[in-house]
Amino acid sequence: MSLLATEAWPVGSESPGFFRMAAFGYLAAAALFVLGIRARWPSFPIQLSLHIFTDIIFITALANASGGVSSGLGLLLLASLASAGLAGQGRLALLYASMASLALLGMHTLRFWYQQALPYEYLQAGLLSVAYFAMTWLAHSLTKRALVLEQESAEKAKELALLSRIHALAAGDSVNGIIAFTQGG
Repeated sequence: MSLLATEAWPVGSESPGFFRMAAFGYLAAAALFVLGIRARWPSFPIQLSLHIFTDIIFITALANASGGVSSGLGLLLLASLASAGLAGQGRLALLYASMASLALLGMHTLRFWYQQALPYEYLQAGLLSVAYFAMTWLAHSLTKRALVLEQESAEKAKELALLSRIHALAAGDSVNGIIAFTQGG
């Protein structure tokens, strides 16, 4: 899009050349990741870590070329961190959120140091960092809960199958059948 866009295009407005270079680097990394996924090499945890760290690096670079925290591109990391929370382990997912927060705050600090950012934008960077942790932890917690419910459901299915077999055996041996009822209510 940055090649086709006019000069009024807000994404990459501060440094169009750096934005294009980072965007093409990100595209090349994504193409390499597709090959790794298809080959199933390296292992899944390593692939996940590489993907998340690549997202952090390139999205931070794209945001920097577009005006920093105020560009809104930092929000793109929420999707990556949510997927890391869904697929990754708890501590590792929080490491990803930490790395994203450090990258965002580091980028903003450098921009502030070179007088390209305003001090009040630290609040925006801080809130986005909190959102990184919240999204990652929420996704991880929901995944853990879903796994517990899945395990409970499998256990209930086994119990139901056992009761069904007991019922079939009891009904099969009886000439007249069996009637069961409860008294009250």
